[in-house]
Amino acid sequence: MTALPTLSDDYRAIVHSRFDDRTPDVIESQIRAVLEFLHIASNADGMFIPLTRAADDVWHELIVETKYYFDLCSRLPGGSYMHHHAIGIEDYAAQLGKRETVQQFLSWIPLRVRLFGEFTADDKANWAVLEFLEDEVGLSLEQINELGKTHAAS
Repeated sequence: MTALPTLSDDYRAIVHSRFDDRTPDVIESQIRAVLEFLHIASNADGMFIPLTRAADDVWHELIVETKYYFDLCSRLPGGSYMHHHAIGIEDYAAQLGKRETVQQFLSWIPLRVRLFGEFTADDKANWAVLEFLEDEVGLSLEQINELGKTHAAS
Protein backbone atom coordinates (compact mmCIF):
# COMPACT_ATOMS: atom_id res chain seq x y z
CA MET A 1 0.00 0.00 0.00
CA THR A 2 1.09 3.53 -0.75
CA ALA A 3 2.14 5.81 2.09
CA LEU A 4 0.26 9.06 2.31
CA PRO A 5 1.91 12.36 3.21
CA THR A 6 1.62 13.09 6.90
CA LEU A 7 0.12 16.12 8.56
CA SER A 8 2.02 17.79 11.37
CA ASP A 9 0.45 17.59 14.80
CA ASP A 10 -0.30 21.33 14.60
CA TYR A 11 -2.02 21.04 11.22
CA ARG A 12 -4.03 18.01 12.35
CA ALA A 13 -5.08 19.79 15.58
CA ILE A 14 -6.28 22.83 13.63
CA VAL A 15 -8.48 20.65 11.42
CA HIS A 16 -9.87 18.76 14.41
CA SER A 17 -10.67 22.04 16.19
CA ARG A 18 -12.92 23.15 13.34
CA PHE A 19 -15.31 20.17 13.64
CA ASP A 20 -16.57 19.93 17.19
CA ASP A 21 -19.69 18.20 15.84
CA ARG A 22 -17.61 15.18 14.66
CA THR A 23 -15.76 12.52 16.57
CA PRO A 24 -11.97 12.37 16.25
CA ASP A 25 -12.28 9.00 14.45
CA VAL A 26 -14.66 10.48 11.87
CA ILE A 27 -12.33 13.43 11.27
CA GLU A 28 -9.34 11.10 10.89
CA SER A 29 -11.29 8.99 8.37
CA GLN A 30 -12.15 12.14 6.42
CA ILE A 31 -8.56 13.39 6.51
CA ARG A 32 -7.39 10.03 5.16
CA ALA A 33 -9.95 10.16 2.32
CA VAL A 34 -8.86 13.70 1.42
CA LEU A 35 -5.19 12.66 1.41
CA GLU A 36 -5.99 9.67 -0.80
CA PHE A 37 -7.99 11.92 -3.10
CA LEU A 38 -5.17 14.48 -3.30
CA HIS A 39 -2.62 11.75 -3.97
CA ILE A 40 -4.65 10.35 -6.87
CA ALA A 41 -5.84 13.70 -8.23
CA SER A 42 -2.33 15.16 -8.24
CA ASN A 43 -1.53 12.85 -11.15
CA ALA A 44 -5.02 12.34 -12.61
CA ASP A 45 -4.96 15.10 -15.21
CA GLY A 46 -8.23 16.80 -14.25
CA MET A 47 -10.24 13.67 -13.48
CA PHE A 48 -13.31 14.35 -11.32
CA ILE A 49 -13.23 12.16 -8.19
CA PRO A 50 -15.99 13.33 -5.86
CA LEU A 51 -15.76 13.26 -2.11
CA THR A 52 -18.82 13.61 0.09
CA ARG A 53 -19.72 17.06 1.37
CA ALA A 54 -18.40 16.20 4.85
CA ALA A 55 -15.01 15.07 3.51
CA ASP A 56 -14.91 18.08 1.17
CA ASP A 57 -15.41 20.33 4.21
CA VAL A 58 -12.23 18.83 5.69
CA TRP A 59 -10.39 19.58 2.44
CA HIS A 60 -11.56 23.22 2.70
CA GLU A 61 -10.11 23.42 6.20
CA LEU A 62 -6.82 21.99 4.97
CA ILE A 63 -6.71 24.61 2.20
CA VAL A 64 -7.30 27.66 4.40
CA GLU A 65 -4.16 26.87 6.38
CA THR A 66 -2.11 27.92 3.36
CA LYS A 67 1.39 27.46 4.77
CA TYR A 68 0.63 23.88 5.75
CA TYR A 69 -1.40 23.20 2.59
CA PHE A 70 1.36 24.36 0.24
CA ASP A 71 3.79 22.07 2.05
CA LEU A 72 1.34 19.17 1.82
CA CYS A 73 0.80 19.69 -1.92
CA SER A 74 4.54 19.82 -2.54
CA ARG A 75 4.80 16.31 -1.09
CA LEU A 76 2.11 14.83 -3.37
CA PRO A 77 3.14 12.83 -6.46
CA GLY A 78 2.31 15.77 -8.74
CA GLY A 79 4.29 18.11 -6.49
CA SER A 80 2.14 21.17 -7.11
CA TYR A 81 -0.74 23.07 -5.53
CA MET A 82 -4.08 21.24 -5.78
CA HIS A 83 -6.88 23.67 -6.58
CA HIS A 84 -10.42 23.12 -5.40
CA HIS A 85 -13.22 23.16 -7.97
CA ALA A 86 -16.72 23.42 -6.55
CA ILE A 87 -19.12 21.30 -8.57
CA GLY A 88 -21.53 18.72 -7.25
CA ILE A 89 -21.73 15.20 -8.59
CA GLU A 90 -25.22 15.76 -10.01
CA ASP A 91 -24.16 18.89 -11.89
CA TYR A 92 -21.05 17.15 -13.18
CA ALA A 93 -23.06 14.16 -14.42
CA ALA A 94 -25.58 16.49 -16.07
CA GLN A 95 -22.78 18.30 -17.94
CA LEU A 96 -20.86 15.22 -18.99
CA GLY A 97 -23.69 12.72 -19.38
CA LYS A 98 -24.42 9.74 -17.19
CA ARG A 99 -22.60 7.16 -19.34
CA GLU A 100 -19.37 9.17 -19.55
CA THR A 101 -19.56 10.00 -15.84
CA VAL A 102 -19.91 6.33 -14.91
CA GLN A 103 -17.01 5.38 -17.20
CA GLN A 104 -14.82 8.08 -15.68
CA PHE A 105 -15.70 7.08 -12.13
CA LEU A 106 -15.00 3.43 -12.87
CA SER A 107 -11.66 4.25 -14.50
CA TRP A 108 -9.95 5.45 -11.31
CA ILE A 109 -11.21 2.73 -8.97
CA PRO A 110 -8.47 0.20 -9.88
CA LEU A 111 -5.84 2.83 -9.10
CA ARG A 112 -7.44 3.61 -5.71
CA VAL A 113 -7.70 -0.09 -4.84
CA ARG A 114 -4.11 -0.79 -5.93
CA LEU A 115 -2.71 2.17 -3.99
CA PHE A 116 -4.82 2.10 -0.82
CA GLY A 117 -6.73 -1.20 -0.67
CA GLU A 118 -10.37 -2.06 -0.93
CA PHE A 119 -13.11 0.37 -0.05
CA THR A 120 -14.85 -0.36 3.25
CA ALA A 121 -18.38 0.38 4.37
CA ASP A 122 -16.96 3.33 6.34
CA ASP A 123 -15.47 4.76 3.13
CA LYS A 124 -18.97 5.35 1.78
CA ALA A 125 -19.24 8.27 4.21
CA ASN A 126 -16.31 9.98 2.45
CA TRP A 127 -16.50 9.06 -1.24
CA ALA A 128 -19.60 10.33 -3.08
CA VAL A 129 -18.57 8.25 -6.07
CA LEU A 130 -19.38 5.05 -4.15
CA GLU A 131 -22.93 6.17 -3.45
CA PHE A 132 -23.34 7.29 -7.08
CA LEU A 133 -22.16 3.93 -8.44
CA GLU A 134 -24.40 2.10 -6.01
CA ASP A 135 -27.53 4.22 -6.65
CA GLU A 136 -27.15 5.01 -10.35
CA VAL A 137 -25.49 1.83 -11.63
CA GLY A 138 -26.58 -0.73 -9.05
CA LEU A 139 -23.05 -1.79 -8.08
CA SER A 140 -22.50 -3.04 -4.55
CA LEU A 141 -19.40 -2.17 -2.60
CA GLU A 142 -18.20 -5.74 -3.13
CA GLN A 143 -18.64 -5.39 -6.90
CA ILE A 144 -16.80 -2.07 -6.92
CA ASN A 145 -13.90 -3.64 -5.01
CA GLU A 146 -13.85 -6.67 -7.29
CA LEU A 147 -13.73 -4.40 -10.32
CA GLY A 148 -10.87 -2.54 -8.68
CA LYS A 149 -8.94 -5.72 -7.92
CA THR A 150 -9.52 -7.29 -11.32
CA HIS A 151 -8.48 -4.25 -13.32
CA ALA A 152 -5.66 -3.26 -10.94
CA ALA A 153 -4.01 -6.63 -11.60
CA SER A 154 -4.11 -6.22 -15.38
